[in-house]
Amino acid sequence: WGPRLRVTRDECEFAVKEGFAALEAYEADLQEKGKAILEEVRAHNRIAILVIGRPYHSDPGINHMIPEEFQALGFPILSMRSIPKDPKWLAEYFADDLARPGVDSPLEINDVWPENFSTNSAQKVWAAKFAARHPNVAVLDFSSFKCGHDAPTYGIIDSIVNAAGTPFSALHDLDQTKPTGSIKIRIKTYVYNLHRRMEQMGDALGQPFVAPAPPKVDASVIQAIIKDEAHGNNLFPVGAHHSPAHPSQKHPTLAG
Repeated sequence: WGPRLRVTRDECEFAVKEGFAALEAYEADLQEKGKAILEEVRAHNRIAILVIGRPYHSDPGINHMIPEEFQALGFPILSMRSIPKDPKWLAEYFADDLARPGVDSPLEINDVWPENFSTNSAQKVWAAKFAARHPNVAVLDFSSFKCGHDAPTYGIIDSIVNAAGTPFSALHDLDQTKPTGSIKIRIKTYVYNLHRRMEQMGDALGQPFVAPAPPKVDASVIQAIIKDEAHGNNLFPVGAHHSPAHPSQKHPTLAG
């Protein structure tokens, strides 16, 4: 294809190198924004909502603008890719996991799903593990048309978040035929439960409960995180098919 495209091998290799560098910079920036939100809610005893789904769930026509609804009600939105992947930062939340035999990385999912086969599904399982270990994160699980690839993860994710008592809402039949009214009722119900959770968190610290206002984080930060997965799904946790034992399969942005 070189002659047809009029591109030399050197030019091609340079373009690939620059592309991966740009992708790595983008991922790092996205994770910094996610980290800022996580630190904000932790400092103020609030809750952020982690949306776990597939890249197309960033499309307003598919997600029915549900993330924006929660954001308008004062709950910052996180995506799977916006969670920091720095092992040192994650070590605080995965300390118990790392103390167990056979778990060498906070990105490990073999302990809960040893036979994982789908990168995106593996990401969803790991994101659920993270949420279950962070006291200020709730989960909103999106799946359209009862996606076949996601189906094996339903029970796994449910058991992970329920074991930890993590606030969790699943919309596994999210598609364009669902009435908007029923979705709004489910949003209000989940918000009520999140308010009760924050009230309990406040009681534990002797702080009065105040319903959250829209997040102070810059709107561009939230919007970037809501829409990030439209750009692809490149980061994956360590799993059966993506383990440190197979460095050739490990994405460069997870190295180190």
